[in-house]
Amino acid sequence: MAETVIAGTPELPPGPDPERQAAAQRYGRLQRRAYLLELLTGAGAALAWWLAGGGRAVAEATPGPTPAVAVVAALALGGAYALATVPFDWYRGHLLPRRFKLSVQPLRGWLAQRAKAAAVAGPLGLGVVAFTYWALGAFPNYWWLMVAALLFGASVLLTVLSPVLLMPLFFRMTPLPEGAVRRRLLDLAERLGMPAGGVYVIHLGARTTATNAAVMGLGRTRRIVLGDTLLDRYTMEEIEAVMAHELGHHLRGDIPRSVAFQGALALASLGLLHPAWRGVAKPLGLEGLDDPAGLPVLALLSGGLGLLLSPLEKGYNRWVEAAADRFALRCTGEPRAFISMLARLHDQNLSEARPPRWAELLFWDHPPYYRRVAEGQRQLAAPGPA
Repeated sequence: MAETVIAGTPELPPGPDPERQAAAQRYGRLQRRAYLLELLTGAGAALAWWLAGGGRAVAEATPGPTPAVAVVAALALGGAYALATVPFDWYRGHLLPRRFKLSVQPLRGWLAQRAKAAAVAGPLGLGVVAFTYWALGAFPNYWWLMVAALLFGASVLLTVLSPVLLMPLFFRMTPLPEGAVRRRLLDLAERLGMPAGGVYVIHLGARTTATNAAVMGLGRTRRIVLGDTLLDRYTMEEIEAVMAHELGHHLRGDIPRSVAFQGALALASLGLLHPAWRGVAKPLGLEGLDDPAGLPVLALLSGGLGLLLSPLEKGYNRWVEAAADRFALRCTGEPRAFISMLARLHDQNLSEARPPRWAELLFWDHPPYYRRVAEGQRQLAAPGPA
């Protein structure tokens, strides 16, 4: 695999392992293929449900106020979608990671986690449906603004609560234990002006051989979490490079800015959905914008607009991550550790070092290896102190 190399770069650390990268390319292709098939199958199920009159049948058979009828319609539509897409969910979420030795979780454990996720996300989604249909009926010209405000408020609340309420439901998190690593990382945090503490270990090893690190939460719930599968495999300098990247997010205010960006994106999507929905509701024979029978079409329109705007979200995320990389290189002055950390990370997670350009634009939340490593190579080649 060809690498990006800066002329005159001294002692370049080794790049990703060719065998691991060959596996990463196979894994990436299979994941993307399954995702696209799942997307088409799910859309086909929603369309078939509409054409078969499922939405109308549920609406007519369900007594009660419109928001309650919409919730029942959403449950029926969600059930049809889940039945159609469950083979892809199992293949992408369990079978492929097991086949490529990224997952060590048995099927029973995976099913339990999926059920737990549904129990958390389901009521939240149904609440959004009920509120949307109430707003469609009560404020047909401004419903989209109200739903955007609801989604933004929910996003802020979930961001605040995620480290202390949601993440512990799925992963065990403990404070980083005393020792050389903790002292080194807290020294780095103090040097950069971040209050001591707030660094946690997320215990991934019971489920996966992959690793991760993140900064999550807002205000007093903000925490930096490092995977146990990172702490036990990387050098001190590489761990410090990861920590510096996450501290970059913290100190640059990336979390609140990302929440604001997501809110703006939701507002744009709903702003486009409003005239589209008004334009098709009457030709489709719906009794009004808030007719629950039209839920499958509303879901298809909403999902389609979300896909169209997704490259903007991914591009913003890559920009944020690239800025955190530059911050990490500046504050550690260890480009070799940064480069070796990236190579090790991509091999461990079976992440493609050079994905197809279209896949990078549509799916990548982080810049791929060949772009990220170029920053470290430039600093390594620069004359004078790093």
